[in-house]
Amino acid sequence: MSGENATEKRARLVLETVLGVPLGRVDPGAGGQASPDFRCVRPAMAVEVKELTSEDYKSLSRAADREAERLHTAVPGLTKLWMIIIVARNAEEELDRHWGAAPDQPYLKKLAKQLRPHLLVLEAAGIQDYRTAQWFSRDPAVRAACAAVATLVRNGTCSAGEPIGEFGPGVMGAASAIGYVRSPDPNSLVGLLNRWLSRRGTNLRDSLRDEPGEHHAVIVLDRRTVAEVDAAEEHGDSYIPDARLELPDEIDSLWVIAGAITFRYSSATAVWQRIVI
Repeated sequence: MSGENATEKRARLVLETVLGVPLGRVDPGAGGQASPDFRCVRPAMAVEVKELTSEDYKSLSRAADREAERLHTAVPGLTKLWMIIIVARNAEEELDRHWGAAPDQPYLKKLAKQLRPHLLVLEAAGIQDYRTAQWFSRDPAVRAACAAVATLVRNGTCSAGEPIGEFGPGVMGAASAIGYVRSPDPNSLVGLLNRWLSRRGTNLRDSLRDEPGEHHAVIVLDRRTVAEVDAAEEHGDSYIPDARLELPDEIDSLWVIAGAITFRYSSATAVWQRIVI
């Protein structure tokens, strides 16, 4: 039997605390058939756990960590030291991206080489930050170089400074960053969940469909990539949705774990509960 991961463990502990029943880990077996993560015999229930996150952010962060030892890459021909920060998509941006769109994540090992011809153009024009020049330069070559840099760093940071000690002309950084805007409206969470259920919820529904008893779905929000986690904690008891959640037939209750706050929505009552453990 495979062990539970950190997300599944967190969900299990929340449900066991609130419901007061033990949940047993389900061995998915070798058949490949969808099954829930946990079951309870008395009362009969099945629980499936998912994380709402940005795989783009997680993948880019892992790549940046692998490249961390190569903090600096010397680039022949450059006279400046260019600082690089690449922007990753947050969970909502990733969810709303066109399904099936071609991957566009930068290959960090080759990033300095890919940037080189464009940075040479910018240096020759005396430009230290592509973001300003891409709007105001009248030189087509400069604008083309700025557009190429913007694509390579995902509209992140690529700015020049003077070389520092052992860090000579070249590229430095290639770290990842992420941004989002927190909304004080708790129903923004409902909109996000409805989109996730309709676009990414197939496996969740399949895992619960043929199970006896109550069907519980748990979505754990990744604080790093989902703005609603901080919003739920910052706004206190006033942050509780009242919009209707479009639950599929396979789900009786949806649990949403947002940091220290848990929300529960029942298909029977169409009412949200806010739970602090």
